[in-house]
Amino acid sequence: MNIIVAIIVLVVCVSAVTAYVVASRTKSTLAKAETALSLTRSKLEMVEIVAEIGFWEVDVATSVVSWSDQVFHIHARSPNHGPPALEDAIGYYHPDDRSMVAHSVEKAMTEGEDFDFEARIIDDTGQTRHVISRGTSRFAGGRVSGIFGVFIEINAPVVRP
Repeated sequence: MNIIVAIIVLVVCVSAVTAYVVASRTKSTLAKAETALSLTRSKLEMVEIVAEIGFWEVDVATSVVSWSDQVFHIHARSPNHGPPALEDAIGYYHPDDRSMVAHSVEKAMTEGEDFDFEARIIDDTGQTRHVISRGTSRFAGGRVSGIFGVFIEINAPVVRP
Protein backbone atom coordinates (compact mmCIF):
# COMPACT_ATOMS: atom_id res chain seq x y z
CA MET A 1 0.00 0.00 0.00
CA ASN A 2 2.83 2.41 0.83
CA ILE A 3 4.33 1.81 -2.61
CA ILE A 4 1.05 2.77 -4.31
CA VAL A 5 0.81 5.94 -2.20
CA ALA A 6 4.46 6.75 -3.00
CA ILE A 7 3.81 6.28 -6.74
CA ILE A 8 0.74 8.51 -6.58
CA VAL A 9 2.69 11.18 -4.68
CA LEU A 10 5.53 10.87 -7.22
CA VAL A 11 3.10 11.22 -10.16
CA VAL A 12 1.47 14.27 -8.54
CA CYS A 13 4.89 15.84 -7.90
CA VAL A 14 6.07 15.19 -11.47
CA SER A 15 2.81 16.65 -12.77
CA ALA A 16 3.24 19.73 -10.61
CA VAL A 17 6.85 20.20 -11.75
CA THR A 18 5.82 19.74 -15.39
CA ALA A 19 3.01 22.26 -14.97
CA TYR A 20 5.46 24.71 -13.36
CA VAL A 21 7.96 24.30 -16.21
CA VAL A 22 5.25 24.77 -18.83
CA ALA A 23 3.90 27.83 -17.00
CA SER A 24 7.40 29.28 -16.71
CA ARG A 25 8.03 28.77 -20.43
CA THR A 26 4.65 30.31 -21.24
CA LYS A 27 5.40 33.33 -19.01
CA SER A 28 8.82 33.66 -20.63
CA THR A 29 7.32 33.45 -24.09
CA LEU A 30 4.65 35.98 -23.16
CA ALA A 31 7.27 38.35 -21.72
CA LYS A 32 9.33 38.07 -24.92
CA ALA A 33 6.24 38.71 -27.05
CA GLU A 34 5.32 41.77 -24.95
CA THR A 35 8.88 43.13 -25.30
CA ALA A 36 8.80 42.57 -29.06
CA LEU A 37 5.40 44.29 -29.33
CA SER A 38 6.63 47.27 -27.33
CA LEU A 39 9.68 47.58 -29.58
CA THR A 40 7.50 47.35 -32.70
CA ARG A 41 5.24 50.11 -31.36
CA SER A 42 8.27 52.31 -30.68
CA LYS A 43 9.54 51.74 -34.21
CA LEU A 44 6.13 52.54 -35.69
CA GLU A 45 5.95 55.77 -33.68
CA MET A 46 9.41 56.75 -34.94
CA VAL A 47 8.46 56.00 -38.55
CA GLU A 48 5.32 58.12 -38.16
CA ILE A 49 7.33 61.09 -36.90
CA VAL A 50 10.24 60.87 -39.35
CA ALA A 51 8.18 60.03 -42.45
CA GLU A 52 5.20 62.17 -41.40
CA ILE A 53 2.87 59.28 -42.17
CA GLY A 54 -0.18 58.57 -40.05
CA PHE A 55 -2.26 55.41 -39.77
CA TRP A 56 -6.01 55.16 -39.45
CA GLU A 57 -8.62 52.43 -39.23
CA VAL A 58 -12.39 52.11 -39.49
CA ASP A 59 -14.38 49.23 -38.00
CA VAL A 60 -17.12 48.59 -40.57
CA ALA A 61 -19.60 47.05 -38.10
CA THR A 62 -19.49 50.03 -35.73
CA SER A 63 -18.09 52.82 -37.97
CA VAL A 64 -15.64 53.54 -35.13
CA VAL A 65 -12.58 55.43 -36.37
CA SER A 66 -9.07 55.05 -34.91
CA TRP A 67 -6.28 57.53 -35.60
CA SER A 68 -2.56 57.41 -34.89
CA ASP A 69 -0.84 60.39 -33.27
CA GLN A 70 0.39 61.64 -36.65
CA VAL A 71 -3.15 61.75 -38.09
CA PHE A 72 -4.18 63.86 -35.09
CA HIS A 73 -1.17 66.10 -35.76
CA ILE A 74 -2.01 66.54 -39.47
CA HIS A 75 -5.57 67.51 -38.53
CA ALA A 76 -4.30 69.84 -35.74
CA ARG A 77 -6.73 67.94 -33.48
CA SER A 78 -5.89 67.19 -29.87
CA PRO A 79 -5.71 63.46 -29.15
CA ASN A 80 -7.53 64.31 -25.91
CA HIS A 81 -10.67 64.84 -28.00
CA GLY A 82 -10.36 61.34 -29.45
CA PRO A 83 -10.91 60.50 -33.09
CA PRO A 84 -14.01 61.93 -34.74
CA ALA A 85 -16.99 59.90 -35.87
CA LEU A 86 -16.64 58.64 -39.44
CA GLU A 87 -18.99 61.30 -40.83
CA ASP A 88 -17.04 64.02 -39.01
CA ALA A 89 -13.71 62.61 -40.24
CA ILE A 90 -14.99 62.90 -43.81
CA GLY A 91 -16.20 66.40 -42.89
CA TYR A 92 -12.56 67.51 -42.49
CA TYR A 93 -12.15 67.26 -46.27
CA HIS A 94 -12.53 70.34 -48.41
CA PRO A 95 -16.14 70.67 -49.65
CA ASP A 96 -15.00 70.12 -53.25
CA ASP A 97 -13.27 66.83 -52.29
CA ARG A 98 -15.76 65.51 -49.76
CA SER A 99 -18.08 63.55 -52.10
CA MET A 100 -15.12 61.77 -53.74
CA VAL A 101 -13.79 60.80 -50.31
CA ALA A 102 -17.19 59.64 -49.07
CA HIS A 103 -17.68 57.58 -52.25
CA SER A 104 -14.23 55.96 -51.89
CA VAL A 105 -14.83 55.06 -48.24
CA GLU A 106 -18.33 53.72 -49.00
CA LYS A 107 -17.04 51.47 -51.82
CA ALA A 108 -14.28 50.18 -49.52
CA MET A 109 -16.81 49.41 -46.78
CA THR A 110 -19.40 47.77 -49.01
CA GLU A 111 -17.39 46.23 -51.86
CA GLY A 112 -13.91 45.89 -50.42
CA GLU A 113 -12.45 48.23 -53.03
CA ASP A 114 -9.10 49.77 -52.06
CA PHE A 115 -8.50 53.46 -52.68
CA ASP A 116 -5.70 55.95 -53.15
CA PHE A 117 -6.45 59.64 -53.57
CA GLU A 118 -5.05 63.09 -53.12
CA ALA A 119 -7.32 65.64 -51.50
CA ARG A 120 -7.44 68.67 -49.23
CA ILE A 121 -8.46 68.82 -45.61
CA ILE A 122 -9.28 71.82 -43.49
CA ASP A 123 -7.63 71.26 -40.11
CA ASP A 124 -8.88 72.45 -36.73
CA THR A 125 -6.97 75.74 -37.12
CA GLY A 126 -8.72 76.45 -40.44
CA GLN A 127 -5.59 75.77 -42.50
CA THR A 128 -5.98 73.87 -45.78
CA ARG A 129 -3.58 70.94 -46.09
CA HIS A 130 -2.92 68.67 -49.04
CA VAL A 131 -2.95 64.98 -48.16
CA ILE A 132 -2.76 61.55 -49.69
CA SER A 133 -4.94 58.83 -48.23
CA ARG A 134 -4.60 55.17 -49.10
CA GLY A 135 -6.98 52.58 -47.76
CA THR A 136 -7.30 48.84 -48.01
CA SER A 137 -10.20 46.72 -46.88
CA ARG A 138 -9.83 43.93 -44.34
CA PHE A 139 -12.01 40.86 -44.54
CA ALA A 140 -13.40 38.39 -42.01
CA GLY A 141 -15.71 35.56 -42.95
CA GLY A 142 -15.81 36.72 -46.56
CA ARG A 143 -17.10 40.20 -45.64
CA VAL A 144 -15.43 43.56 -45.23
CA SER A 145 -14.72 43.99 -41.52
CA GLY A 146 -12.67 47.14 -41.62
CA ILE A 147 -10.52 49.55 -43.57
CA PHE A 148 -6.91 50.26 -42.71
CA GLY A 149 -4.93 53.04 -44.28
CA VAL A 150 -2.19 55.62 -44.26
CA PHE A 151 -2.48 59.37 -44.29
CA ILE A 152 0.33 61.53 -45.64
CA GLU A 153 0.55 65.30 -45.65
CA ILE A 154 2.18 66.70 -48.78
CA ASN A 155 3.47 70.23 -49.28
CA ALA A 156 2.12 70.67 -52.78
CA PRO A 157 -0.28 68.73 -54.96
CA VAL A 158 1.33 65.76 -56.62
CA VAL A 159 1.09 65.77 -60.41
CA ARG A 160 0.43 62.27 -61.67
CA PRO A 161 0.96 61.27 -65.31
